[in-house]
Amino acid sequence: MDFSIVGIAVVAGASLILQAQFSKYRLSIMITVSTALLIWTTSTTNATMIDILSAVPWSVIVLLTCLGVYSKVLARTGVFQKLAVGVSEAARGSGDRLLFLSCGLLYVVSCFVNNLAAMLLVLPIVFEVLRAIGGPRNFRFVLLGLLIPACNLGGAATPIGDFPALLLLSQGKIHFGPYLASAGSICTIVVALLISLVWLRVRQSTLRRVRLTEVESRVLIDTMRAKYSGLRLDIPLLTIAAVVLGLMLFCWWGAWLSPELVAMLGVSLLIAGFLALTSARNPRRESVLKGLDTLYRRIRSTRRDPDALHGLIEAVPILFFTSLFLIVGCVQESGFLILASDFLEVGLGNPQLQFVVLILVISLVSALFSAGPGMALAIPVVDSVLPGLPAAPENDVYVAVALAICAGSCFFLSSATAGPILQRENEMDVRLRGQPDEAHFGLNYVLRTGIFAYFVVLAAALTWTFTRVL
Repeated sequence: MDFSIVGIAVVAGASLILQAQFSKYRLSIMITVSTALLIWTTSTTNATMIDILSAVPWSVIVLLTCLGVYSKVLARTGVFQKLAVGVSEAARGSGDRLLFLSCGLLYVVSCFVNNLAAMLLVLPIVFEVLRAIGGPRNFRFVLLGLLIPACNLGGAATPIGDFPALLLLSQGKIHFGPYLASAGSICTIVVALLISLVWLRVRQSTLRRVRLTEVESRVLIDTMRAKYSGLRLDIPLLTIAAVVLGLMLFCWWGAWLSPELVAMLGVSLLIAGFLALTSARNPRRESVLKGLDTLYRRIRSTRRDPDALHGLIEAVPILFFTSLFLIVGCVQESGFLILASDFLEVGLGNPQLQFVVLILVISLVSALFSAGPGMALAIPVVDSVLPGLPAAPENDVYVAVALAICAGSCFFLSSATAGPILQRENEMDVRLRGQPDEAHFGLNYVLRTGIFAYFVVLAAALTWTFTRVL
């Protein structure tokens, strides 16, 4: 075997592990390694820079950017602050209800915006109610640990939920309607089963100590109402956002236009609607340039951490995934993935057995490298195995792959796309409350819930494989 092939694969693998474990330096690691591998690959193989750049799925970058803008505009409507009041009213001081409501809300939001944005939008609601209810530290860690698989499953349930599904949609591996029907149903069942199993496991030891009296519950609800009493729901902007989302879903379902073109047109309509509202509310009729400046400032500003929300949803993901695609392109051009698929074919022989082993390997790769790199590396190998499978719909094949990716991303805190965000936001919240001993929400606290979620979701992936694919 050529040393350059092994060297490129080892460097790429090491960089993906490092970026998952050291999220603070994730972008620096990816940019540095991608640049080094580009120089190495173009120097030692027949590939040119144009070959590698042309293989980058730029449509995914467009989808991520457009959906990021949409989520930020949606946050400006005030709907999530109103949801905080609704969750506190529905929970009524009960840890059981808060567990189901928080995970269910995050699951639904993750179906429509990427996991980073979903976590940033929903966590303030969860922390607000947690702060009022209190309870033992274990309850906080169980709840936060369960939010990660709920977010991951929501991202896998729809073609626009998170990066792995967006990658499949942009490359034409899946079709919007059939994938939504299949993945949406199985992911909803799995998340409901997982929450129920965790609830049964902790209800006697932890949840029974998280319960407010009727008077305390009423005080909690009144406090939440008073806090957001001056906040008005921006009904016109929310209506525009809902209509735009409905139109995009309709076009994606019909597959009349490419997914990225639909996203660009949808966000353009949303911006036009925002500018129209800005002009209507300003008696002096702002110019277009001033309206664009106002739009940028309003979207960029948030009620919590403006720099984090603006950067994490726009610049950082774009640079990160561009670097990731360049690394994967270098690995592909080196011929390593062809060797891996040949090894599966020669070593196992039976294509059905190859696919089962591939599902297990994909889940472990996702646990080590996180969901995005896991899917980017998995697609070429899955494509090589597909011709030997029975006449199973391609959507069903990739639903199994998406579930395997989802299982792996539940394992470690660093495996999930939104894991580092959850850890950082928790540390900020508990330090604001003057309880730094609860800030260390790391590997030790999430691992038990993560391992449990890994096996539950992996069992679902294998069940789907044996019943719908093989």
